Amino acid sequence: MHLPRALADQVPIRELVFKSIQSDNREILERKEIAETAREDGVELAFGEVRHMDPKEKREAVSRLAVARGEGVYCLITFDLWAEDVAKYDRVWEEVLRSLTLGLYIKDPTAGPLGS
Repeated sequence: MHLPRALADQVPIRELVFKSIQSDNREILERKEIAETAREDGVELAFGEVRHMDPKEKREAVSRLAVARGEGVYCLITFDLWAEDVAKYDRVWEEVLRSLTLGLYIKDPTAGPLGS
């Protein structure tokens, strides 16, 4: 979805996820409600999930999509897996979202954030 730079921060983050999920043209079996949070560190985050039938493998798959913004930076994260693996990888998805940091300037990447 193209947004003029001046308007980008005015669009609700939920809308970015909603438009992305709605434009999915696969054989959708289920769309879950979009979750949204505003974290204490200033990061806005919304994510959604669709279940669909993989046309090649003929098995149910899950696609998750998250959009985050903070400090003038946007991040898009996608996560695709087989439906039977959801329980196995839920903790991975949760940790990716929990640990996401945006707009952290590191003066010297070889030294890391403490050496900045």
